[in-house]
Amino acid sequence: MTSNNPTTTTKSNCNIPPIETMADAENFIRQQHQQQHHEQQRRQQQHRHADPSLSYTILWSPLPFITWFIPIIGHLGIATSDGVACDFQGPYYVGDSGRMAFGRPTRALTLNVKDLTGGPEAWDEAIKRSNEEYRTRMH
Repeated sequence: MTSNNPTTTTKSNCNIPPIETMADAENFIRQQHQQQHHEQQRRQQQHRHADPSLSYTILWSPLPFITWFIPIIGHLGIATSDGVACDFQGPYYVGDSGRMAFGRPTRALTLNVKDLTGGPEAWDEAIKRSNEEYRTRMH
């Protein structure tokens, strides 16, 4: 005989914590995205796509349909010192494998970084820190 008592709890083999508030749900989703990202990042380390011609650049690629009607609207990214493109690709997700969310960039603005304090290491570290920061934010 089963109980219809709503306070009855059942034991579950599921790893989902109890979600009582919207903040709990957002935290759970953020943790899931971060776990997925770390797994994907581990796999991508073997498949990073570097294009030396994109070193130290701000990247732009068109957004299908939107850019066709409003040509100045597009998707932005930034490249590391070795030409690996990084961009926001969804909630709590920053792509840093060298492949942008909407394909290869069609425009690239090369920045003059010869006087950058710290050199290429400082540039790459700033991008790395920013990527880690924005992996904790909704986009």
